[in-house]
Amino acid sequence: MMKKIKTIIIGLGNIGLKYDLNSNKKIILTHVKAATFSKNFNLVATIDKKNKVRKIFEKKYKIKSYKNLNEYLAINQNKKIDLVIISSPNTQHLKNVKESLIKLKPKIILCEKPFGNNLSDAKKIKKYCQKKKCKIFVNYTRLTDLQTKIISNKIKNHENIADVLYSKNIIINGSHFINLFLRLFGKLISLNKKKDKIILKFKKGTVNLKKTSNSLKANTYQINNKDYKILVSRNLFKIYSRKKLIISKKIDKKNNYYVFKEIEKSFFNKKNKLCKVNEAIETQKIIKKINMLK
Repeated sequence: MMKKIKTIIIGLGNIGLKYDLNSNKKIILTHVKAATFSKNFNLVATIDKKNKVRKIFEKKYKIKSYKNLNEYLAINQNKKIDLVIISSPNTQHLKNVKESLIKLKPKIILCEKPFGNNLSDAKKIKKYCQKKKCKIFVNYTRLTDLQTKIISNKIKNHENIADVLYSKNIIINGSHFINLFLRLFGKLISLNKKKDKIILKFKKGTVNLKKTSNSLKANTYQINNKDYKILVSRNLFKIYSRKKLIISKKIDKKNNYYVFKEIEKSFFNKKNKLCKVNEAIETQKIIKKINMLK
């Protein structure tokens, strides 16, 4: 029988806890729900400086929450942690990673995207984890979504064009798509801005990235090549071949459950779909270049 993976979550914000407070069993969007749902994980504690959110968590999950790591260690001495999940604000990622490496000595860290507050933070986090021989992954959930594998097979050996609509800003939501198409289309060749679009040319295709305030269209994309038309909305995933619909599926909203399945693979040194540290750093590099465009 597999030994359960001892887990601590630092940060009980939206992705840490709140998105799932009122969700049904078929939706798993947060780290807390994924960790408590997945049978091979043992969520031993959470950390958050806000007393109110800690109480909400404790009432719902019957697991102790602490205001900081020192408070946790004062009560739970000499208890090594296998997995630390950093879902605190971007500005706290570097500090939280350093502190976790020193005080908890985890085997793996999963850090929320976009991986630090900037490119400099990301590079420092990578360096600290390498020094401590700790694996680190970044939580770009679209890489582990079920439809991404299907899409990957349909775009092989094609010249692809993708049109993406994102909301809010480039680092919060746009970064998801930059990271996804780095995985799907390969190395970035060039980027420029044309009117209201950012045009990213990758080795295997072009991405037109556009911000929208339309909540129904936001965070959706379409890929076209000579054989297929692929549409991914918030709720539906469709593929057309020569104008004939060949796949139509509802979007599975157990995003973080699939992330945790990939984390399990990493503990057994198996190949996984998680965002690797160099992919996350490359994503930060592209974000920096976009922010420099006039």
